[in-house]
Amino acid sequence: MEVVELITKQIKKVLNFFISVYREEEIIMAIFGNKNKKQNQEYNSILFIITQHISGLPLSEQSLCKVFLCEDKIIIKNIKNDSIYNLSMNKILDVNIKSEKEIQTNYTSSIGGAVGGAILFGPLGAMIGGRRKKKVDKICHSYLILTYKNEKENKIDYISFDVTNNFNAYKFVDYFSKNCKKNIITEL
Repeated sequence: MEVVELITKQIKKVLNFFISVYREEEIIMAIFGNKNKKQNQEYNSILFIITQHISGLPLSEQSLCKVFLCEDKIIIKNIKNDSIYNLSMNKILDVNIKSEKEIQTNYTSSIGGAVGGAILFGPLGAMIGGRRKKKVDKICHSYLILTYKNEKENKIDYISFDVTNNFNAYKFVDYFSKNCKKNIITEL
């Protein structure tokens, strides 16, 4: 019973956070993908995703952004302050998704184990059955990484976004590999 209540509270906190930060249409878009045609028409984009900025732009980590894929550029719009960054397709060297595993350790105590131990072996069984147990969870994070040529500083730079559970991000990689990589090979 306690576990269900904790999970319910966590879900309510997450939903309340999203509702306080976003409009209803943005939440629906983030959950269900690229259903909202108006958003695509905003920059005449092929598709867009809502994701968290990790690094590469003068934004704080985990700033929420809309990333628009257009035929000739990628547009990154910070949701909070509406700042916009344009990255021309002819500067982009690679678009890919990398994964990182995070191992999280939790300790849980089992009420069911304590009750079963008490029934079978008395108070000592309750202590042993209800003791804390180590539970290890593996969490996999995915990051969309845009590799581009920074002509101002004459170096290669990266912009990354957390796209864990955002399957539309793979469409960015698909589009780039089918339509843009050929141009880079001939330019090099």
